[in-house]
Amino acid sequence: MENFEADLQRRVDEAVAANDLATLDGLLRTLYEKADEADRPLDAAIQLRPEFSEKIGTEGLESNLAFTWANRIARAKRRVIYRLKTAGAFNGLKIVSEGDSWWQYPLLLEDVIDHLSGDPDKAIYSLCAAGDLSERMANEKEYVLALEETGAELLLLSGGGNDLLGDGALEKVLVKYTQGKKPSCSTPRH
Repeated sequence: MENFEADLQRRVDEAVAANDLATLDGLLRTLYEKADEADRPLDAAIQLRPEFSEKIGTEGLESNLAFTWANRIARAKRRVIYRLKTAGAFNGLKIVSEGDSWWQYPLLLEDVIDHLSGDPDKAIYSLCAAGDLSERMANEKEYVLALEETGAELLLLSGGGNDLLGDGALEKVLVKYTQGKKPSCSTPRH
């Protein structure tokens, strides 16, 4: 498992150093496939292909390690896109994005950041990760350094989906429907 992961990291690092988007995209498509459903709410519905599950030591995406690699490769791909776009005389809007799966769905579909990145006048330095939590984003503050390093004029934040909807959290804040019960407000109105 460790040799496979070390080799995978080497391949990602080499592709990033060479600005090789095709290799990064190929790694995602080689390692992962569409799953029938996501393991948890708001996770990407992808899974490791069976031939790689044993090498990373997982079954599907039951392990965060498998999902971590999908995020790591997708993030590396976006960094290369940002670097290529801002090389030379880029006069467009530089943006830092931090968010969850709404802004980083590792493959299978184009998310919000993918669409924005398609604009030639926008370069997005992405810190996004599917499955990310607002608490982690707030505590680690990766965006602070990214804003300083890139000179970005805009910060896009997306969070709360996994915090609120993941692991049954939404059920804790909603009142169960009861036929005939009148609506009420727990906070006094003034």
